Amino acid sequence: MSFLFPHQWSLAVFSLLILVISVLNVLFGMPALKVRRLRNAPHVSILIPVRNERRNIERCLTAALAQEYPNFEVLVYEDNSEDGTAQILSQFYDPKLQVVFGSSPPSGWYGKHWACWNLAQMAKGEYLLFIDADVVLSPLALSSAVARLEEKRLEMLSLLPHQEIGSLGELLLVPLIPWSLFSFFPAFLERLVPVALGQFILIEKEAYERLGGHQRIKSEIVDDLALARLAKKERIRMGFFLAGELVRCRMYAGLREALRGLSKNLYPVFGKRPLAFLFIWLWLWYVTWQPFLVLALTARGLLPWEFFLPGILAILAQAANWGLVAFRSKLPKILLIIFPAIVFLSAHTALRSFLWHNFGRGEWKGRTIHLGGKKR
Repeated sequence: MSFLFPHQWSLAVFSLLILVISVLNVLFGMPALKVRRLRNAPHVSILIPVRNERRNIERCLTAALAQEYPNFEVLVYEDNSEDGTAQILSQFYDPKLQVVFGSSPPSGWYGKHWACWNLAQMAKGEYLLFIDADVVLSPLALSSAVARLEEKRLEMLSLLPHQEIGSLGELLLVPLIPWSLFSFFPAFLERLVPVALGQFILIEKEAYERLGGHQRIKSEIVDDLALARLAKKERIRMGFFLAGELVRCRMYAGLREALRGLSKNLYPVFGKRPLAFLFIWLWLWYVTWQPFLVLALTARGLLPWEFFLPGILAILAQAANWGLVAFRSKLPKILLIIFPAIVFLSAHTALRSFLWHNFGRGEWKGRTIHLGGKKR
């Protein structure tokens, strides 16, 4: 058993390292957006791609139009919804609002990317704000984001909204997103690690045109990371911040929708590299669950008590990390206890994502996620 002892300490050190990255992100890498009010402000176009968003669109659009900002427009691209979204949109009227009932994406394009590209071509603003239809802006969200972008002399700014949790199924999957951002994206090294979240991306129109916009990433299914990487390549000055209550988002309604949404995205996030993807998820599952097994075996006398210290240290480091994410992201504190279940279900979702993308099975919002399939 002696040869296992150094390995047990290596798991503890790995868990502590992830905790250190999260702490550094909290202190230096992901500051919270400050509430600001602007009187003289550049013109901003709020751009919302929409498909099958009957549940969300009224709340999203009402909040977008209620911005306490002196100079903005709201453009919506309705992408052939099949659930009555178009009928809801037809009931809205506001001089700041323009709804476009668009066409299906051409070959080689994902629907959201096509919608965003078309919206950007129609936009009149000096700045473009892309938000998802499940995002709700507080009245000062736009003003605060523009103020921070100009204050930091950035060309592109993205936010991590407060993730609303409405069910146990969502609680077991959605926290994976902020946990991953805090733990594995060292945003405090902002010039080295491009980070963006498609729920809220504010960018200068000139910078968007300079990098080629969504046309350059039309076949990249995870548009936000692809756009961030492209922006880094083109030396666009970027910043990533926590939105707090200024921006809220309920990504999925229930376990089934969360499973499908994350299955769509997880494998592409890793560049569809199968060996690296499977190794990383197996490793995360192992790192999380192995210390619990070690403690159980130690308690039954099947392992020497020397294994107890690195095992409990690994568990405490992981729990502290999840607790830090919960505190900073204003998520339920029960994450400190249920994080092994989150990792277990996330690993299952990762495997499903791998199978979806390698066997052409995945669909989202009534369209295949595989370009060239029967339903786009």
